[in-house]
Amino acid sequence: MEPPPTPPMLRFGPYLADFRSGELRKSGARIRLQEKPLRVLALLAERQGQLVTREELKKRLWPDDTFVDFETGLNTAVSKLRDALSDNAEKPRYIETIPRRGYRFVATVAQAETPPDGHTALSSVPPKDDGLRSAAVLPFENLSHDPTQDYLSDGMTEALITALSKMNKLRVISRTSVMQYQKARKPLPEIARELGVEFIVEGSVLQVGSRMRIAAQLIDGRRDQHIWAERYEEDFSGVLALLEQTAAAVASAVAGRVGFPTSTLASATRRIAPAAAQAYLKGRHQFYRFTEEGLLAAIECYEKAIEADPKFSLAYSAMAYAYCAMVTPVDALPPRTLFERAGAAARKAISIDDLNAEARWVLGLAELMFHWNWKAGERETHLALELEPNNPEAHIVMAVYHHLVGEFSDGVAECEEACLLDPFSPFTRTSLHFALYLARQNEKAMQLLHADRNWLSGFFKYHAALGVCAIQDQDWETAIVEFQRAVETSGGCSFVKARLAYALAASGRQRDARVIFQELHDRARSRYVSGMDFALVAIALCEIDVALDWLDKAYEERATHLIHIVSDPLFDPLRKTTRFRDLVHRIGIPNVLGQTPAQTKTQKEN
Repeated sequence: MEPPPTPPMLRFGPYLADFRSGELRKSGARIRLQEKPLRVLALLAERQGQLVTREELKKRLWPDDTFVDFETGLNTAVSKLRDALSDNAEKPRYIETIPRRGYRFVATVAQAETPPDGHTALSSVPPKDDGLRSAAVLPFENLSHDPTQDYLSDGMTEALITALSKMNKLRVISRTSVMQYQKARKPLPEIARELGVEFIVEGSVLQVGSRMRIAAQLIDGRRDQHIWAERYEEDFSGVLALLEQTAAAVASAVAGRVGFPTSTLASATRRIAPAAAQAYLKGRHQFYRFTEEGLLAAIECYEKAIEADPKFSLAYSAMAYAYCAMVTPVDALPPRTLFERAGAAARKAISIDDLNAEARWVLGLAELMFHWNWKAGERETHLALELEPNNPEAHIVMAVYHHLVGEFSDGVAECEEACLLDPFSPFTRTSLHFALYLARQNEKAMQLLHADRNWLSGFFKYHAALGVCAIQDQDWETAIVEFQRAVETSGGCSFVKARLAYALAASGRQRDARVIFQELHDRARSRYVSGMDFALVAIALCEIDVALDWLDKAYEERATHLIHIVSDPLFDPLRKTTRFRDLVHRIGIPNVLGQTPAQTKTQKEN
């Protein structure tokens, strides 16, 4: 009997396997995986929880008429698959080895639904009719076809996007959203429609010795008409400046009157040491793995870039961004360590080049979330948006500022703008969900969350957002289920586990909540766990003084999310206590205690 066909798309943990297009994604980011390991994944996943013997794998994937070393081929395929899934053979989360027999897929697998138009990530934020031109840079093609050179093509794509993002009359789609089209082979009008843009930039890169050959062309995506093309050749020392020049040419070709300040091109015109440029591009490639290992590898690359060229501003700002990205759910280090390192790197980048937008918004985030300096945070983020109006991360940081000062509608608007610029990013989209939640617009948040389920299911922040919104509706069963999925897909993130314990305790399952409370204590022996997480569990257990003790500890450690305690409904039970009022005063949160966000906004306007 023929085995049942593998579903076209499967989700497990933060991963989505699309067997039709031959792609594996983690939290929306594409992971490179060769055909054979992907086929092994398909066979194991379709038999979730069951032993798949080596003999069956040979019969299905290495038929008798294939002259290969089966044992070596299978071991290599499984090894590459484990690398792609960041799995450990000794402590497997996905693939368990049954010695001398075969393998078993141990994670929970769910069939993913596909929206009617066939792609897996849809933004329901309508495009703005603001007169701006719009463009997307598709992933550059690696003409060497050597996977070890992929960092060059990916790095060139991101660098050109960053350069174009400085053009204040051009809306440019962010890297996260365009990378899904790598080798997608879709018609350009279809891509333009999905991204909501007019123009498409395509390019290729080839390294020949110490020199780079870059080709770029601009296409009217809606009409599939060629507009402009150019070829360049440069050595590594001038490649970033070359991309700035390419961006200027593209912007001019989009409309002859698209203006941009010439000063925005000055920062990258300095020639960079070749070893520094290469290490920097490798670091960017590692960063987008979105794993602890990838972030640490990226920081190591940036350190090498700085060693080769101590005046390399972009390497410092990229390092600052990597440290910020380690806050949640990674939590490898306390926020004091991460934000102090991020702030120091960002300030160094600015001291070299005060037009470095990435350094500005990272510094703005550090001022808001760690130093609690609202004016400095707003100033730095505003400067970042002046330099790069198309930067979705800067818009999200500005949303944080607006929430802190009670301007909740402005905070939501900033997140909506970020979604326009990065429509297929799970991180960007869930930032909008949480912005609505903090604004106490729970019904609207829930509507958006349900509309986004098809493409965000499996991303930990999505399930966490559903969970906190369900708590506000006192839908304990939904909250518990969603937090359980969030725990699974985040790898046991303490931020999520604490909220699971909150839902359990609020539903009457105090014993289960105390078990998680102890698990957080155990985790804190080897990794950072925020005092806020312990405080939330204590609140749900009605241990108010214990919760306030933990919040005092969170204050001492400068816990990352402490700035949200006034707007986050989960902390409402503490709102009337003197100790809570004192804590808010010490943090300096500029909000009227005891009022809802809507009341605060009204009073501010009056």
